[in-house]
Amino acid sequence: MIRKLGDDIEAGKSRDADEREIAALALQRVDEVEQAEIDAAWDEAID
Repeated sequence: MIRKLGDDIEAGKSRDADEREIAALALQRVDEVEQAEIDAAWDEAID
């Protein structure tokens, strides 16, 4: 188990900041209102 966690951490370090953020958001459990806020903030950041 610890070995897999270490492998997962190392794999995460190979990602760029945007990929890590997208992965973190994908792992979060959010309701529709929160998701709308996240989407709006993301749209604002990339525009």
